[in-house]
Amino acid sequence: MSNEPVNLEVSIESMGGLQRRMTVIVPETAVSERVASRLKDLSKTARVDGFRKGKAPFSVLKRQYGDAVYADVVNDTIEKTLSEAFEKESLQPAGHPTLESIEAHEGNPLHYKVSFEVYPEITLTPLETLEIEKRHAEISEADVDKAIDELRESSAQWHIIDRAAQEKDRLKIDFVGMMEGTPFEGGSALGHLLEIGSQSFIPGFESQLIGIKAGDKKTLELSFPAEYHQASLAGKPVQFEVTVHEVAEKRLPELNAEFFQEKHQIENGDLNAFRTKVRERMQRELEQHLKRELKRSLIESIASRHEFELPKALIEREIDSRVKAFKRNFQQYVGGLKNLPEIDRELFREEAGRGVKVGLLFTEIVKQFDLKVSEEDLQNEIKKASQPYENPEQMEAYFMSNVKQREQFEALALEERLVDLVLEKAKIKEKTISYQEAMQVNKEEV
Repeated sequence: MSNEPVNLEVSIESMGGLQRRMTVIVPETAVSERVASRLKDLSKTARVDGFRKGKAPFSVLKRQYGDAVYADVVNDTIEKTLSEAFEKESLQPAGHPTLESIEAHEGNPLHYKVSFEVYPEITLTPLETLEIEKRHAEISEADVDKAIDELRESSAQWHIIDRAAQEKDRLKIDFVGMMEGTPFEGGSALGHLLEIGSQSFIPGFESQLIGIKAGDKKTLELSFPAEYHQASLAGKPVQFEVTVHEVAEKRLPELNAEFFQEKHQIENGDLNAFRTKVRERMQRELEQHLKRELKRSLIESIASRHEFELPKALIEREIDSRVKAFKRNFQQYVGGLKNLPEIDRELFREEAGRGVKVGLLFTEIVKQFDLKVSEEDLQNEIKKASQPYENPEQMEAYFMSNVKQREQFEALALEERLVDLVLEKAKIKEKTISYQEAMQVNKEEV
């Protein structure tokens, strides 16, 4: 088959909703000419018993190889003409079409049918009718104090001590959990490190260890909460036999030159310079959090104003993507896919559908408002992403030179243009919240 378009007969049948069936008829000559051409090429190299290489008559070649060549040509013809048929009908399928049937007989036109989904027609609600909440927050000196305390906590060291355990001490313990005198599954451990007050055990476990010393043994009489996640244990009385091997207290680092250098490379050991660095980091994180929250509010506002049928193929593809991402994360943070239980795809369906809906809406907005990304937009996005690195200029050069990275940043820049457009047109409700409230909201949404 040449590269010239084939004179196709195409008909489209609606099967309800977004589902369509397309019947394509390819002229007989488009197939037969290609079969003859391939057999001619084959005659130059084919080895046929009783004939020298390349000397077998065409009729013999066709008898021996004709069916296989015909089948190959039919497959190639379908692959080529399918895109031509969609183009002819000005259709863009949502997802990969399904080949339903083929009628292929030498000397006759080639008939085949495919089913597929089309994209929904979306009528955008005027952006001016959208209502979006935009939050602001200020960082107080108390917020900076708390952030510095958290930095000190993260650098704390544990020191083994010879005294009775207190709140916030760490114990190294062995424990055996028993119900009616019998150990239960998952209720025992050796050398477990437990920080008193962490609430990592059922109520009463940690508080009953206050006052205990290294070398002590103690039986804890407790009950599992009625709402405990493991039904066989919920509300049941239990005993824990606990042996304490060591008691350790947490010691926080001093706010001195050594700590400033370690945490923020402050050379002169100045507390004010350190606080400034901490505040700058907090400000960057706050702006990123508020921006994500604004975008989330914007997405929810747009999505809630539009209802339309979603292509099932796109949802399944989105589920595939989310399952793959879940497996990658599991392998990275847990290790080994052999320990991964079978994944229920339905767990991802609701979020996948929401993602597809938002993607289609964003695409429609981009198309209707003819949004484009300039080189300056792209460079600004790359510059922002490069700032946290030790050598920002080097990272900028890498991102700009890597085709895949550029495409990702172009998508981000286009998204920024879209967000700016919506914020420009929508009704914005300003709200001021505390820094702690802003950061807590984002922790809860992670």
